[in-house]
This record gives sequence, structure tokens and C-alpha cells, in this order.
Amino acid sequence: MDINNNINLRTSFYYNSFSRDWWRQSSRTTDGQCNASYPGFTDDRLHGRRVDPNDCNSIQGRLRDYYVYGLDERVTARYALTDNIANQLKAGFRVHKEAQDRRQVNELFVTGGSTLAEWNERDAFALSYFVQDRVEFGRFSVTPAFRYEDIEYERRNRIVAGGCLTPPCVGTENVYAFIPGISVGYDPNDKISFFAGVHEGFAPPRVEDSIANDGGSIDINPEESVNLEVGFRSELLRGLNIDSTYFRNDFSNLIAVGSIAGGDNPLAEGEALFEGLEVLVRFDSGRMYRKPWSFYSQVAFTWLPVAEQLSPFISVTTGLPLQGNTTGNRQPYAPEYLVTPRIGYATKNWDINLEMVYVSSQFGDFLNLKSGRDHSGGPSSTNALSGMFGEIPSYAIFNFATTYNIEKTDTDLYFTIKNLLDEQYVVDRTRGILPGAPRLFQVGLKQNF
Repeated sequence: MDINNNINLRTSFYYNSFSRDWWRQSSRTTDGQCNASYPGFTDDRLHGRRVDPNDCNSIQGRLRDYYVYGLDERVTARYALTDNIANQLKAGFRVHKEAQDRRQVNELFVTGGSTLAEWNERDAFALSYFVQDRVEFGRFSVTPAFRYEDIEYERRNRIVAGGCLTPPCVGTENVYAFIPGISVGYDPNDKISFFAGVHEGFAPPRVEDSIANDGGSIDINPEESVNLEVGFRSELLRGLNIDSTYFRNDFSNLIAVGSIAGGDNPLAEGEALFEGLEVLVRFDSGRMYRKPWSFYSQVAFTWLPVAEQLSPFISVTTGLPLQGNTTGNRQPYAPEYLVTPRIGYATKNWDINLEMVYVSSQFGDFLNLKSGRDHSGGPSSTNALSGMFGEIPSYAIFNFATTYNIEKTDTDLYFTIKNLLDEQYVVDRTRGILPGAPRLFQVGLKQNF
């Protein structure tokens, strides 16, 4: 709603629900059931020998329902303190609710019988307020901003499990934070813009990480950091854009999420520093030479030379270093290079492009082991064979996409192939080796109204 030419009010209501019933025959958490009907199942799996889940007398249902809804209210007001100073004030609040219903049903699908192994209800209610005022004078701008977050958690365990002896076991927690920031900008001409900003970073822990299954409190803090960025955006020549940003993220507390399924790597906290550079270069021949068709190319490059553990990462359950004193090691899951080049051809109706996504090698553990065989437990230990330790090799995949716009209908037809060459690669070791997505074809249409 435009209250007048200078004041605008925007109100948004949103709602989303999602149900996922995921049945699986075996996993690390069902090894006990599998070994009973398939002697040597765990040993075969850990040593990379083929196993047949059909020989396991077990099936697990991970039954999940998620709900998200809320209200977002924002006001924008333009005003001028003097003839030379213009202001744009933005302020607002959000009321946000999340609910999650989690059940796990274990069944013996050969001999029959089922067990309700988990029934958790997890809720989060959040209030958020923000205000920022962009002050423009000449070619300079300054934007101070403030945000306040207040989040309430509740977790209910409805069965006897995880230390809960008299269900329902209910626990609550509260997290709040005041988050300031400021940014500045300078536009010396129409071809280039410089910017810089520093702000506090904040990310609350998850409900299940803050409250135990028995309703007790877990001593875990939110993620907190100080984030700095300095950069520029430019079109030095018509059709040639170069953007670059230096960034520094200094975490006084970073949460490392452990194994979601088996609890092999418990949740841990520690200090870490990330520092690097991002660059985007794009060339568009159609814009450069004012043609109705265009050959274009671009490359996005991220260099992360610094991803340092500034302290040991401490387990929230034991209070001890998770994998010893790893101060000075590189943070896991922090590749040094990310490169995405793309080339394409576009006309009034067609857009065809091919891109490559390259990710350099990265560590899968705090110890920075090159291979699981290097684990202190020995090359034949469960940890060494689990797939959770060792380096994740670099990989490159290709994606192809084309779009055709049907004139006068404002309809786009598209066709994409992701992982064009069907490359096999590793993307995660949190719960053992997880492969990347195989070749994927997508066909669809988009209608604009």
C-alpha cells in the first residue's frame, strides 16, 4: 500500500507445509537388526564388500511433517533532511512459527512386528525487528542497520526414549540477540561503484541441538561472528562487467554439525576464521556491439586461502576437544577454490548455455587426514573404514541448459541436463561417503502473468 509518494507499507503472510515419509531397509542405525539375519553384514559394509539389504529383516520409516507460517511487515519512507541529504528509512518486524512432527517406526518386514522408536515434536517461535536508514549525500551513502531476534524453543518427547522415563518430556529454551551493522558506498561515476560493510553475524542453534530428548537443556551457544566485506561493481566497457569482493568472517563461535543419523560426530563449537576473495567477470557481445543476438561468457571465482581453526572444537556433550587440539588446521568442508565458468548464445527467443562447476579438494574432518587409513585407530579400525575421515577429492561437473520464449504468450519452455557427463564424485563424509547427484534431465515451462 502506497500511503503517499514517499511512504510504502508492505504486508506478507506466508504458509508452507511439507510431509516426507521415507522408508529404508538398512542404515548404520539398523546394523544390529541386519547382523541378526545377515551375519557379517557390518564387516562386509565397512570393508566395501557388496551387501544386499533384502537379506536384512528390517525396515525403518522416518515419518516427518513440517509446518512454517508467519507475518512480515515492512515500511519504507523517503525523506530529506536538507537539499543535499536524502534518506531512505526501512523498518519492520516478523512473527515466525515453525513446527516439526518426527516419528520413526522400526519394523521386521519378514517376521513381522513394529516398534515406535521416536516421536518428537519440535517448535520454534521467533520475533524479529529491524531498522535501517540509508543516508545519501552526493555520490556517497552510509547505511546503519540494527536487528533484534527473540526465539523460543520447545521440544516434546512423547515416548520412553533417550532418557525420557515418564513421557511426555518437555523442555524449553530462549535465544535472543541484538545485531548491528553498517555499510558505505561510493559511486565516482556511472561505470563503477565501491562498497564496504561490517556487521555482526548471528545464527541460532536448532531446537534438537538446544534441548535433549529428556527435556534437559544442552549447553550450546548460537553462532556469532564479525563479518567484513570490501569490493566494487563495474561495467568498465559496455558489455564487460567485473565485480570483486574481499571478505573476512571471524567466528567467535562456529557450530560444527555432527552425524545427523548415528551420532558418530557429536555437535561441537569452536573459533574459526575465513578470509578470501570473490570475482565475477561477464562478457556480452550483444550489449557491447548492440546486436539482437549475443555470445556471452562469464566466470565466477571464489578463493578461500584462509579457513583456519583458531581453537579446538569442543564437544557439547563431553566438554572435551572433539578430535584433539586441532588449532591451526584447516576447517573441514572449506575448499580453497570454487570456479564456475559459463558460455552461451542468446537471441530474442533462445538462450543456450553450458557451464562447468569446479570444487577443489577439501578435508572431511578436523584432523585434516588425507585418508581414513591415516586415522590414529589404525587402518582397520571402524573409524578408518567408516568413510567419515579423509580428504574429499576435487571434482568438476558440467551442466547444460536451454530456454525458448514463445512470443506473445510470455511462456518459457526449458530443458536442462545437470551433471552432463554423469560424473561420480564425493560431496560429503559426515555419515560416510555420500556421492553427488547423478545425471539429471529436467523439462518444464514457466508462465508469466
